Amino acid sequence: MEEKGAYCLVIYLSRNVSIRIGSLGTIKFKPGYYCYVGSAMGGLDKRILRHLSDKKKLRWHIDWFLQHAKITDVIRIPSKRRIECLVSKIVRDISDSEIRGFGCTDCKCSSHLYFFRHDPAGKISKVIKKSLPKNI
Repeated sequence: MEEKGAYCLVIYLSRNVSIRIGSLGTIKFKPGYYCYVGSAMGGLDKRILRHLSDKKKLRWHIDWFLQHAKITDVIRIPSKRRIECLVSKIVRDISDSEIRGFGCTDCKCSSHLYFFRHDPAGKISKVIKKSLPKNI
């Protein structure tokens, strides 16, 4: 059986761009790094491979963003529990800013996409490992 859990996509955007993001409308994104926190209760590998693919139906907010940006790192967080929102709060607390309303239409979080001036992959991995309970 495939592992379930949450994941973080570390994404690099090289230039200023305005993107129409579904019901959120057009959002202006600045160059830099972004971290998207997602859930994969149907299987981590399957969901991550979908995000890495260029051939997919645009369905989620992140799909539109990834048309203009590049995934540079993936952080897998295996768990049988739904921990996406907990991970999102951890990432929010170390980010430079959030993209309000992005990727969180099915929860009460203010966002699931965060901006970083510098590559946050190592920092995110360390903070998540330190902050999550061991029995997740």
